[in-house]
Amino acid sequence: MKISYRWLQEFVSLELSPSTLADRLTMAGLEVKHIEETQGRFSGVVVGKIESIRQHPQADKLSLCQVTTGTSRLSILCGATNIAAGHVVPVALPGARLPGGRLIQQATIRGEVSEGMLCSPQELELGEDADGIMLLPADLPLGKDLGEAIGLWDTILELDLTPNRPDCLSMLGVAREVAALTGQPLRLPPFTLSEGEKGVEEYTSVSIEAPDHCPRYAARVITGITLRPSPLWMQIRLLLLGLRPINNVVDVTNYVMMELGQPLHAFDYERLEEHRIVVRLARPGEHCTTLDGVERSLTPSMLVIADAQRAVAVAGVMGGLDTEVTPETRHVLLESAYFSPLSIRRTAKALDLHTEASHRFERGADIEGSIRALDRAAALIQQVAGGVIARGRADCYPRPFSPRRLTLRVSRTNRVLGTRLTGSQIASYLQRLHLPVTEEAPETYQVTVPSFRPDLEREIDLIEEVARLHGYEQIDSSLPQGAMTLAHPEKGRDQIARAKEALTACGFYEVITYSFINPQALDRLRCPADDPLRQGLRLRNPLSKEASMMRTTLIPGLLETVSYNLKREQQDLAFFEYGRVFFPQAEAALPREVPRLAAILSGKPRKFHWSQKEEAARSFYDIKGAVEAVCEKLGIDEVEYVPTTVPYLHPYQAATLRRGGEELGILGAVHPDVLTAFDIPEPTWLFELDFEKLCAGVSTVSRFQPLPRFPSLYRDIAVVVEHRLPADELRKAIIAAGGPFLRAVSLFDVYTGPGVPAGKKSVAFSLVFRADDRTLTDEEVNRVYADIVTHLHQAFHATLRGE
Repeated sequence: MKISYRWLQEFVSLELSPSTLADRLTMAGLEVKHIEETQGRFSGVVVGKIESIRQHPQADKLSLCQVTTGTSRLSILCGATNIAAGHVVPVALPGARLPGGRLIQQATIRGEVSEGMLCSPQELELGEDADGIMLLPADLPLGKDLGEAIGLWDTILELDLTPNRPDCLSMLGVAREVAALTGQPLRLPPFTLSEGEKGVEEYTSVSIEAPDHCPRYAARVITGITLRPSPLWMQIRLLLLGLRPINNVVDVTNYVMMELGQPLHAFDYERLEEHRIVVRLARPGEHCTTLDGVERSLTPSMLVIADAQRAVAVAGVMGGLDTEVTPETRHVLLESAYFSPLSIRRTAKALDLHTEASHRFERGADIEGSIRALDRAAALIQQVAGGVIARGRADCYPRPFSPRRLTLRVSRTNRVLGTRLTGSQIASYLQRLHLPVTEEAPETYQVTVPSFRPDLEREIDLIEEVARLHGYEQIDSSLPQGAMTLAHPEKGRDQIARAKEALTACGFYEVITYSFINPQALDRLRCPADDPLRQGLRLRNPLSKEASMMRTTLIPGLLETVSYNLKREQQDLAFFEYGRVFFPQAEAALPREVPRLAAILSGKPRKFHWSQKEEAARSFYDIKGAVEAVCEKLGIDEVEYVPTTVPYLHPYQAATLRRGGEELGILGAVHPDVLTAFDIPEPTWLFELDFEKLCAGVSTVSRFQPLPRFPSLYRDIAVVVEHRLPADELRKAIIAAGGPFLRAVSLFDVYTGPGVPAGKKSVAFSLVFRADDRTLTDEEVNRVYADIVTHLHQAFHATLRGE
């Protein structure tokens, strides 16, 4: 919203400079984002008068004008045809500089000297006419600087208003704020309305068929007008505020909108069928060609202004082309209405049509102020276009405005603001904002909210108004106070920290991805239609399709993170995330939240120094080692890795992590089709664990274990077994046969090839034996070793390698 400093002074006396005023408005919540000084757009242009015109002796299309500026006479050549002796015109003197930097100098054209230039509106950026000279009012003082004479030199304040302050979308609204801030009285623009003898009911009628969308519609009829350009003072004010002058009638409607904040519209009265107005919803399949020449398809939810047969305007947005005011127009029907903000917002958005009128109606116009705006516009039209105003108004107001009344407590005001204001001070601030205040009880006031302040809905809104008028800078700063309570740490916080520490030690970096995902990510994971991962919660009003479902797995986010980094030439990638996934519950309003721990490996291992050897490519055992590191850090043992099939994992490199028959999670290589879908060119491995199940029953208390007092004895055992036999089955059998002396079993080699029969494999384990009360002898260890060999042979037909 642009505000003219010069025009503002007609509403309120100002002793503040424009910059100081901008600071005061900004501190009061009306941010001034830009200040523009219009003086300097051009220089050296003064008011002159043409005394005589004669033809150039050697140029048919040029005239030689004798021009006076009051103190000097100039001879100026001109090619325009709209000038005559006695016209007052803008004269650019030699040395003048026009908009765009054009410099005017004395020149000789075909033997005749031109001592300056007569200027067109386009050359001064005061209009679009480039062919004719700008004709000025005859009463302007000759020789005066043109910008000063026509009121062009001004300061324009551009406000960045919040949507809840529609009352400030006008000169009057901002003037009301300035008057309240400075304590000066507010002056409303005076006008005189001269009505004819015939009543408006003889010309037109208004009916509202959709009162929910249009609570009030008023109209006046003005007959016998003459369309012509509006007065220069009005054109200048519109131009300064960013509006293009059109003609005197349309300019008046725009002028009053900027002055009072009420959008208006003028219809060609003769083009209205039966000369009446019907405010209704659009009919199915109805169309309306708006003033911009575009035919609009309307829906039954859109409010229109219609005559007896058709829609003639999109209510609150734009008028119709069929009833626009043209040079042939002699009678106009002037509209001033109040439309539902929600209705106008929906229509403007659906039609992709944003106008100055819709901008105001969407935020809330002043339903009680519409009549003053209507009368003011009618008086101005009569002033600038002539005509007769029909007596009275056609005012359809089925649901009169009932003002809201709010209670304001002095004690709460001071408690919220941290001030010590008295009741009279608070009442004074509100009254300066034109809010009627009455004392309801000691230290309690009742405030009547006027129609121009729809943003005031609660007591706290009134407290904010008091703060604005008192001045935020006048409120002492203080630290907030409150009782401290003990925080309740998240369940398993220590275990979460240990798991993160283990993965960090393995070279992983923690990432945090969004809790919302694109449902199509599950298609890229190859999840079947009945997969539980697809049973996620859909958002009713998502920010975008890419974030329209609450995640049921952490895997899509990690895959997207890997893809993003690989595209930016990051090669050695190891990420993990601890977060929650969400599943709906049949009889609960809130979803079931499940904590998950997931990690991903991709890319080539990085070589940090030239002396280092190339590291082996990553494999399944890297991701398995990460899982083992987490389990070890959490004190979890006796887990097993069981081959499985998961849609998004490689069919021969996928396993389920189990403990006691319960599934804790999955791990393995990502399926090649999934890698392609996520645009990942490198082999990738991941795991995802149900952290709650993983930590269930695991003690968080560390128990002390003394260091061994006696030495350990080591043995290696290599057995040949069937190729399909899992090594973990052998490990379990060794532990079962090893008795109390066997303290550790670790796999260190799996071999197939020469020396091992076809269909067989050699599996080698390292065994550690130790007793707590003595040093074991070789004979004792050999007996246990022999028991292990016998048990493996009986269970799996295993034979020692080499036998």
